[in-house]
This record gives sequence, structure tokens and C-alpha cells, in this order.
Amino acid sequence: EGFLSRQWAELLVIEYCSDESDKSSMAGFVLDTGAIWREYLEAYIQKREEGNRPIQWYEEPGLENGAFSTLVGLSIFDGPNDAEKTWNAEAVGDTCLFQIRHNELVCSFPIENAETFNSWPALISSNPKHNKNLVENCKSAEGLWEDGDQFFMMSDAISAWFLQEHEANYQPVVWMQELSKKNNVEFVEWICGLRENNEIKNDDVTFMCISLSEC
Repeated sequence: EGFLSRQWAELLVIEYCSDESDKSSMAGFVLDTGAIWREYLEAYIQKREEGNRPIQWYEEPGLENGAFSTLVGLSIFDGPNDAEKTWNAEAVGDTCLFQIRHNELVCSFPIENAETFNSWPALISSNPKHNKNLVENCKSAEGLWEDGDQFFMMSDAISAWFLQEHEANYQPVVWMQELSKKNNVEFVEWICGLRENNEIKNDDVTFMCISLSEC
């Protein structure tokens, strides 16, 4: 619901995946990304003015308040032996990462049970005044990976559904693996079916499946 939140989320992802960004500190990373955002915002406002579509009075509060997004970032490292095949992750908010091995859930991060989800997740804002608790809200995790492991990255609504199914022993891992092989049309149809049956929150849905194998 924030102003230009989609663009802010995209920028966070681009910068997090950039080799040039410093991810040793989430606060520092957000500060650096915020500087890039201000340049984007200036160009956006100028483009609107040049196109005779200046910022309207009803857009000004949103522009001043800033954009908001959750973020989960995953880094995977290879090595000559199993002890050096490591991963680490950072997250702000309720977008989740699930490590899967032999069709079993190994790790759920940063949320471990379905009842933890609510309507007030921690968020990263393009407006620094809203990031006062960023350090406390940033969670981190690390672990080892094996050949054949998978990582599911999901936004909050489908993460909550996944954990609910897992806690009820309905084996959602196998179902999500099948979904990862389907096209977007089939995926959308499945999500719509969940919404119609009130099995999932009516919210945006993103699902990414990452499969690991030795080179």
C-alpha cells in the first residue's frame, strides 16, 4: 500500500544480489540502497513532470512517508568438502526461506510456525525514519547444504499456508515440488482455488524453488 513499494522492493533485490553491495550489515546495506533510491525518486519525479503528469496532491503523503518491503536474502557457498558447503541468510519481515532435503523440511527461516504470522510484519522503508528498529528486526541464519537440497523462497501468504500444511502433516513439500514444474497459468489457478476456499490469505504470492547440485 506504500507509494512505489514495488519499485523499492525491486531495488532492494537488485542491490542485495549485486557483488558490489556490502551485506555485512543490514543497516549499512539499507542506507546505501536508500541513497540509490533517492536518485531514482528524483528521476521519477522529473519524468512525471516532463510527461505532464506531476505528482498529485493525494500522492504527496505517500511520497513523503516512503515505500515499504520485506526482504529475505540467501547466499550459497561451495567448497571442496561437505563442511565448506555452507549457506547463510538474512531476513526482515515475513518473507520466508525453507531448506528441503529428501522431501523433508530441514529449516524454516525466519518464521518457524504458522501462528507467528500477523498483519504487522517488520518492514524495510525507503524513509530512514521508519528504520529505527532495523537492526533488531533483522534475523540471520546459517547452515550446510548437500547435493540435491532445495530452497523454497516464499512471500508471507503462501509461507503461512505451507507451514499450516506442514504442521498438519499434509506433506506440502511434495506438492510445492510439483508446482515448481508447472507453468504460471497452472500456478495462478491453484492459488485462486486456495483463495476461493479461504485456505490462504488474499495477498500477493511469490514462490521460488532453488535446487542445488554439485558442479
